[in-house]
Amino acid sequence: MNNIVIFDSGCGGLGVLKELCLLLGKESRGRKNPNCAKNDSVARNGDFRRRSVSNIRDHVENPPFRDNQALLAQSGVIYYGDTANAPYGSKPQTEIAALAKSAADKLYKYGFKALVVACNTVTGAVIEELRSRYPDAAVIGAEPALKPAVVTKEGKILLLATPATLRQEKFTRLYEQYGDNRIILSPQKDLAFIIEQNFFDSAHITRYIAYILAPYEREDISGIVLGCTHYTLVKDCFAEALHLIFKRQIAIFDGNLGIARRTADLINPPFSAGQASLVQSVGFASSQQGRAYVYRDMFFRLAPELEGKIIVDFPEIF
Repeated sequence: MNNIVIFDSGCGGLGVLKELCLLLGKESRGRKNPNCAKNDSVARNGDFRRRSVSNIRDHVENPPFRDNQALLAQSGVIYYGDTANAPYGSKPQTEIAALAKSAADKLYKYGFKALVVACNTVTGAVIEELRSRYPDAAVIGAEPALKPAVVTKEGKILLLATPATLRQEKFTRLYEQYGDNRIILSPQKDLAFIIEQNFFDSAHITRYIAYILAPYEREDISGIVLGCTHYTLVKDCFAEALHLIFKRQIAIFDGNLGIARRTADLINPPFSAGQASLVQSVGFASSQQGRAYVYRDMFFRLAPELEGKIIVDFPEIF
């Protein structure tokens, strides 16, 4: 049985995967995993994008792993992006719920101890139903990091999220509990998709973020909440765009580390920080053919310190 499955509509949950690997693998980061030499799929020398594009056809036509069931059983963590149906953030809630349940059911047949729904939109749409659906597993969701922003900052808080997240009852309850007249809600229909498609083009993403921030230039913004896990992958782009528009440093809040800590607390049997057993291997999978290899490259762009320290697999989720 896999210990943890991380599920997102696309690449957004890779930031959660990074935090989880770092949290549970602190003691292993100083040494190479000798088994990684067997995996010739890991991108080298930072040439992530070219490796992704050139390798996709080879992997699709000549898949490196045949015993898919055994591969899934060996992987400590599975990352699954439902890329074929992304983006979720502009879809009706009933469709989001149906897509999420279908993906989770596919993953559950291979077994997991914890399902991490690393998507604010999916969490708001269906998290309680997923918990009822898989009573023998820990099901962890995501929500915008509104509370720490409100507690620690005195000025206005700009919260960016998908339209679907902002109209959900779960977010309404969160806003009623922690929100006030300092909160500015900014629905973003296209930002997650732009990040998904242009992750390796930081300049393009920074320009787009600056464009969506420009209308708030005269506001006394003291913090920004990234209410979609996709946004957290490009925090450097956000920092650059914020400085460009506001001419000062503005605090950025996201919930990735909180999700990772919650997962570590709930997994049964419990794992303490420093144990490496959950991060010796990661399996990347996607509903879109070939996309898993791109996710692998994205992950090592986000967490280069983990390259060579974990085994990378590519299970197929049917």
